[in-house]
Amino acid sequence: MRPGSCPIDPATGQPQCPPPTEIDVIKVMRVFCECYDIQNEEIEIPFEAPTLEIITGDAQEAECIYTEAKLINCQAIGDNQVLIIYTLTVVARVPLDDGGYEYGAAIKTVTKLINIPCAGTGGSGLSEINPECYLYAICQSSFISERDDLGNVTQVTSRVQIIVLVKKAAEGQLYVPTYGPCQRPECGGSD
Repeated sequence: MRPGSCPIDPATGQPQCPPPTEIDVIKVMRVFCECYDIQNEEIEIPFEAPTLEIITGDAQEAECIYTEAKLINCQAIGDNQVLIIYTLTVVARVPLDDGGYEYGAAIKTVTKLINIPCAGTGGSGLSEINPECYLYAICQSSFISERDDLGNVTQVTSRVQIIVLVKKAAEGQLYVPTYGPCQRPECGGSD
């Protein structure tokens, strides 16, 4: 027996494999359930007017240049919810009148409850499998949201989209009908 397509049955014209000769057990990482959630967050970033160069009314745009969502906690709560706590870091910039940029950064802690099918399904053993959470943050937009009396930019608001992937997976065993272990051919010999 060799790996490849099953022989064609002349009567039906369809591939027909012989019946398996064994049933083996293989270990796999089995995903019992998974889902994703898209969250939108706004974060306010303070800007201090520099002493030598002024961020005046000429600055019309702000730009989000970096964002990161860092997971703090991911745990099943009750039967169908997962508690997720993460920090969201955003760096934005605005142009200075005389060239260059002024940078600002802010960090926000976010707590969310996400509904997930089978998060704690009782009786099936899934409640004992801890969820796995993955976060992906994407800058969507930034805008100047506050100025002082002189027109200097004092705050930028950035909008960030966070994609949260939650899954419950565990190593499991599967029964697989097989034709036995692979029979490897001998090498061509050595010189």
